[in-house]
Amino acid sequence: MRVNRQPFFTPPFPSQTAWADSLYRQIIFASDADDDSLTFTALLKPDFLALIANSRSPNYSAILQGIPLASDTGRYNISVLLNDGYGGADTLNYILRVEIATGIKPEESLPTEFVLFQNYPNPFNPNTTISWQSPVSSHQTLKVYDVLGNEVATLVDEYKPAGRYEIEFNASELPSGTYFYRLRAGAYINTKKLILLK
Repeated sequence: MRVNRQPFFTPPFPSQTAWADSLYRQIIFASDADDDSLTFTALLKPDFLALIANSRSPNYSAILQGIPLASDTGRYNISVLLNDGYGGADTLNYILRVEIATGIKPEESLPTEFVLFQNYPNPFNPNTTISWQSPVSSHQTLKVYDVLGNEVATLVDEYKPAGRYEIEFNASELPSGTYFYRLRAGAYINTKKLILLK
């Protein structure tokens, strides 16, 4: 008899502030111990946001994105349902504030820890986005390797201040298969897997 385990949303969770006339793009992450195919459904959201979902195991994620106008300022209830098709579900609820930037937009707080996020989408063809954050300034490299450890692409090789970053990786010249991307930032090293399906 199958014992179903609940899927659940995982951090980092979406920002609760959007700026008028600026792109609001937040990745929503989830996990499921049974590797079920998950469905993301927007129960509540403003019309200026679209939900784009990728329910492939093991990197379940969805994107909420859109550009609010100055006329959209206010507070909006956001509710996203996660369902595994076997009775397991979770709901992500938060209030999104749309504000107009007056003068200089307040700076986002700097990260407090290193994080290399899972690329989105994954599997992908041929483009995917890789995001990371660094709490300190350092020389950073982001490279892609094949399963034999051969370097196939260098995406970043430069000094960067503390902050949050993302870059698009185009693998149109590579064959289908499993690859790995590795971030080095000072003493921090982390590697994650990505899958190219053509």
